[in-house]
Amino acid sequence: MYTDQQQPPRQPDMDRVENGMKIIAEEIGNIVNIPAIQDARRITEAIHDMNTRLDGMNDQLKSLRQQLDASNHNQSARVFNNRLRDGCQQLTPFRDPRTNGVIVGFPVTGDALKELSSESASY
Repeated sequence: MYTDQQQPPRQPDMDRVENGMKIIAEEIGNIVNIPAIQDARRITEAIHDMNTRLDGMNDQLKSLRQQLDASNHNQSARVFNNRLRDGCQQLTPFRDPRTNGVIVGFPVTGDALKELSSESASY
């Protein structure tokens, strides 16, 4: 098939291939030791920590906003309710500063408020 002048194509040395693959696998495992990779991991952890803190601050700001909204509403409701002259007129209900939701059981009219005040005085 081959003449004396022609040599068969060179075949891979599988022992060398296997050894080379072992070396590559070992060295790939060491990539994490490169300072830039370690710095990137620390930076990523620091960003994660900052995001966690920012989430907490956003929750606090949301709570403060609810309290402020409720306080502003309640101040306006006080002014409006104080101007009512007829006990049958409907009151503007106050809001709970923790939730900014309407206070359950808030008196509907001035007369209902007076009844509530007299009940409280009897205790």
